[in-house]
This record gives sequence, structure tokens and C-alpha cells, in this order.
Amino acid sequence: MSEKAFYDDMLRHQLTMLNAKVPELEQAFQGNQLILNVCVAYSRKVAAENVTLKERLDVAEARVEDQDGQIRQLRVQAETMLARLDRHGAWITERSKGK
Repeated sequence: MSEKAFYDDMLRHQLTMLNAKVPELEQAFQGNQLILNVCVAYSRKVAAENVTLKERLDVAEARVEDQDGQIRQLRVQAETMLARLDRHGAWITERSKGK
């Protein structure tokens, strides 16, 4: 057997082995494509959920700010009423002492 024939046989053998791997590689590629498609779909779903959650968070934060404002107003009103009660109490005490 000549050296050229030996290398030709070796190349044919390598080509046969590579050709045998093609269906396996194609199947793996299709599996990877399926995984990629699932990942992309999941990523889009998560992105949409994030938008919804962000909107809900914005609404909740606005409510908290409104409630904080209402609490501040109620605190001012309560302090004003307490100050009036103190003044009225002092006035009543003064009037009671005078009688």
C-alpha cells in the first residue's frame, strides 16, 4: 500500500466518522434552538411581569406618599386641637379660681 493510498484511506475514514456525527450534531443544534426559544419566551414573560410589578410599585409608592401627607395633616390638626385644649383648660382654670 502506498503512502498516498494510506492517507486517502485515513481521510475517508475520518470523513465517514464526521458524516456519522452530523445527525447527532443537528439534533443537538435543534435541542439548543428549542432551549434558546424557551429562554427567550421566558425572558419576555419576566420582562412583562417586571413592567406590571413596576406599575404596581409606582401605584403603591404614590399611595404611601398620599398616606404620609394625610398623616402629616392629621398630626398638625391634632397638635392644633391639643394647643386649643391647653388654652381652654388654662382659661377654665383661671375662671374657676376667680369665682
